[in-house]
Amino acid sequence: MRKLLTAAALIAATATAFAASNRPSGFTTICSIGETCSVSASTNVAFGAADLFVFKVLSGTFTCSVATFGSDPNPAKAVKECSASSAAAPAPAPNPTPAPAPSGIALQAAAGNAQVSLNWTYNGVTAATQEVFRDTDANPAGRVRIASVSSATRNFTATGLTNGVTYFFFIKNTRLGVVTNSNAASATPSGGGTTPPPQPPPPSGGAITGATCVSTGNMTINATVRVTSGTLDGGCRTYNPGTGLGDGSQEEGQDPAFRDAA
Repeated sequence: MRKLLTAAALIAATATAFAASNRPSGFTTICSIGETCSVSASTNVAFGAADLFVFKVLSGTFTCSVATFGSDPNPAKAVKECSASSAAAPAPAPNPTPAPAPSGIALQAAAGNAQVSLNWTYNGVTAATQEVFRDTDANPAGRVRIASVSSATRNFTATGLTNGVTYFFFIKNTRLGVVTNSNAASATPSGGGTTPPPQPPPPSGGAITGATCVSTGNMTINATVRVTSGTLDGGCRTYNPGTGLGDGSQEEGQDPAFRDAA
């Protein structure tokens, strides 16, 4: 009887060792070779026998086979097992969501010969009253307004600039009392010297007074002169903005002396 009990104990121990050797420590057998296995989440699965294994992170339903794992860890063993780790493999990190573009006005400047072309776009801001400013540094304090444009405008060309000088430009938008400023966009005009290119002569049959005539006197204006016909003959007079247009400083808010209303 004692011999029978000893033999049974040896057989049981051998069976336990065999079962344990077909799966790594901490793994649980879920199916045998050729069978269909299933795991509910991404799980580290071992395939093999007799302490020789290959591993693969799997999820859902799969076949316990060499084809699934890509190699046979122990060709000498025909019977192999698929076993799963008791802890699910960490899910892959999600792709980062791109950060949204910041709200505001994005301004770009491109230099030309004695001029700079400006283009801008809006993001999260509604265009309303738009003004174009210029300066010789990136600090908006002391910048000079050079134009007011319609709410639909998205480009402007600043002319009459000095080649070789770096200019900084800004777009200021005001809507319902809320002011939004663009970034400071810089450009350095170049080409053809340091003066603006010559202008074409006026069309035959007429002459334009102003640039080369001798002043016939001074005139103070306290309201913006609107040019509605395309050109304005100033009669060689010198126009001086009065207090009605502002305090004469370079601060923002000064009204323009002339405005093209054509």
